[in-house]
Amino acid sequence: TLDQVGDDNKAIQAQTTDALAGSAGNRAGMKQGLDSPFNYANTPLVLDLYTGPNPIYGIDANATFATSSLASYGAIGFQTQSGYENGADMAQTGGSVGASNYGEQEQAGNNNGAALIQNYNNSGNTNYAKQFQDGSGNDAGLAQVGSSMKALQTQIGNDNSVLSSQRGEGHKLNVHQRGDSNWATTAQAGLNNVALV
Repeated sequence: TLDQVGDDNKAIQAQTTDALAGSAGNRAGMKQGLDSPFNYANTPLVLDLYTGPNPIYGIDANATFATSSLASYGAIGFQTQSGYENGADMAQTGGSVGASNYGEQEQAGNNNGAALIQNYNNSGNTNYAKQFQDGSGNDAGLAQVGSSMKALQTQIGNDNSVLSSQRGEGHKLNVHQRGDSNWATTAQAGLNNVALV
């Protein structure tokens, strides 16, 4: 688990596993700008993006997760994983015009999971979240709270699932899936939001 508090920080996590399907893969946790307890060992995939099997509280219900009195500006986080059965968690709080936070998760392989949350308590601006998965049986979820945030979720393969929630105004969300038997669910609350699935 990587933990950064402050502004203009950058973090990169890269993991590769040769574990077979059904075996335990790698786990990566990253938090930037949080002062509240956030135990990734006990909350994999940000607690199944708020304790599945009904994730993001049954698609939203005021999707927040924890509290933080701190705010990180200009934070950049990258997580890349390849192989089977991997999991990646990322949480960023803060962000402002001209000093937005950027979070990116990329996974190649099957049965991987990724969860990314930005500004789930503080009201941040102009943050960008990006998730990319190439393989089958993958899950991706993200939640953003604030204004003028952007998110891109891309999945290539079969039997994948994607979930997203944005609260506030002026958000933009793009969800791209290519393959068979995939599903996507997204929710937006606020004004002047745009979604493309």
